[in-house]
Amino acid sequence: MHSAAVSFHYIIGLLHNNQRCQIKYLLW
Repeated sequence: MHSAAVSFHYIIGLLHNNQRCQIKYLLW
């Protein structure tokens, strides 16, 4: 349940942030 919530928030964050942030997350 917690993982799902985190994943959802994670995806929304990526969509809201710039592509640079997305690349940063991908590198992570």
